[in-house]
Amino acid sequence: MGSSMSTASLSNELRDLYTEESARIQQQFAATGDGRSAVQQRTRLVEAIIQRLWQQIISPEESGPSGFALVALGGFGRGWLFPHSDIDILFLHSHIETEPAYKDSIRRFSQELWDLRMKVSPATRSLSECDRFDPGNVEFTISLLDCRYLLGDRELFHRLHDKVIPKLVMREAQSLVQSLAEVTRSRHAKYGNTVFHLEPNAKDGPGGLRDYNVACWLALISAMDKLRDWPEPRTLLPLSTRKQFEQGRQSIVMGIAGRSRGAANRHARRRGNPYCGLDAHVLRSCARRTSSVRATAGRNSSGMVFTVSPISAMALAPLECRFFGGRWLDLFAAAQRPARSGDAAAHFPLHGHARPSAQHHHRISH
Repeated sequence: MGSSMSTASLSNELRDLYTEESARIQQQFAATGDGRSAVQQRTRLVEAIIQRLWQQIISPEESGPSGFALVALGGFGRGWLFPHSDIDILFLHSHIETEPAYKDSIRRFSQELWDLRMKVSPATRSLSECDRFDPGNVEFTISLLDCRYLLGDRELFHRLHDKVIPKLVMREAQSLVQSLAEVTRSRHAKYGNTVFHLEPNAKDGPGGLRDYNVACWLALISAMDKLRDWPEPRTLLPLSTRKQFEQGRQSIVMGIAGRSRGAANRHARRRGNPYCGLDAHVLRSCARRTSSVRATAGRNSSGMVFTVSPISAMALAPLECRFFGGRWLDLFAAAQRPARSGDAAAHFPLHGHARPSAQHHHRISH
């Protein structure tokens, strides 16, 4: 396995590459404030390093070996790798019996990345293990929704992506939705169920990046459950709200990237606010100005409803069912009361929410 270059020599080369490129990306972001470009460039940098290590330690061929593949998950899979984000990777085996053959190589591969001070979170699974839903590790199943091929057996990856994941989602859709609702509700409670903090958490707070992720996961689960296949990404959101949603994500991304690199204070000073400590200015602006969604899950005596609303300049706007055609209201109602899954509108008066207008009723029902 691997090329003739010594591992030590390659390690030094990759360390220099990672240090120099990270500094360049940081400087470029400080000058432009382009968070989207910064996280995408960091993703490509990590991909390049991983490719070199793969060819050195695993296989000289990017598409080899047979029956073994490397898959990006989570934020890495989405191609949005923030400066201090975990790098989630999956070592995928065709059969559980093949795992021992790569155990040492996986250990060396992971250690090389850790030595570069990357926050790598590796997982090793066989194809059949990926098909099992573990209620105690819902995060892994959710991370598969963002899987992306990196290296190795491409056919093995397609079996995971095209067959295993859609069947898993269709079988466990209700459990996945319920788990996402519970996790989201707990996370929001941690931040007082409000965006109005002196220094809001642009990632985990209400209306932050994690809510954007949850919104996308729920739309994907809903569509996959109906289509029995991966939907076209651009069909997940109504055209009328897609631009607003993406603008919200970009605003959040800038806030997080700025916090990570200390650009928030520089940005604040440029705006004539020298007393803005830490990241308060950028993060408060993000919370006020973002036209993203605030994803909230509420529980009452007999069920739960998932709703989304835009974050306005001064306060949260009324909950708008129209953002996603009422589909998630339907899905969350089904998670607790399957008998009502086809009548999300009727769910409102039964559980203490205002009855939607005729216009909203039309959107929900159709």
